[in-house]
Amino acid sequence: MKKKLMITAVITMVLMLSAVMAGCGNDSCSNSSKQDSSASENVSDKVPAFETKDIEGNTVSSDIFADKDITVLNVWGTFCGPCIGEMPELAQWDKELPDNVQILGLVIDVPKDTESDEAMTVMEDAKKIVSEAGVEFTNIVPDSELQKFLSNVSGVPTTFFVNSKGEIIGDPIVGADVKAYMDFVKNNLNN
Repeated sequence: MKKKLMITAVITMVLMLSAVMAGCGNDSCSNSSKQDSSASENVSDKVPAFETKDIEGNTVSSDIFADKDITVLNVWGTFCGPCIGEMPELAQWDKELPDNVQILGLVIDVPKDTESDEAMTVMEDAKKIVSEAGVEFTNIVPDSELQKFLSNVSGVPTTFFVNSKGEIIGDPIVGADVKAYMDFVKNNLNN
């Protein structure tokens, strides 16, 4: 059992290191951002229907998009410095958003087996990060449908903008740039 756990831990570390290196290779580990459709060129134009859990264990479905004109879907990882660095600013912005806009976090590095010790550790890390940043918006973990959706995201943070039908509007922004997120929402919000 210990050997199997050790092998799993080593594989996980290699995968996480690969993700970090891949993200840093395309400037997504810097504070500069860009709207970049190539960063997620094979991502669908719609978020798939999902039913998953948030980091607190509550059930969340794709119905979360229905009541808002725009959802800022911030894909982040517990290993990503710029992701963590922008959390306090996202938390503050969330408090200032109009009623028809919301932020939804998606923690990309939670393993598929959300009941595993590794997943529990990542979720505890995520809880600590959002708590320390004062984040009150929902942060979900990817189910199998969201895993497929995210399989072509090349770096984090990557932020998508989603309408009430679950459709992605505009190009995703790769890199930590809350001002760019704010500008997108301001320019695309139907008043």
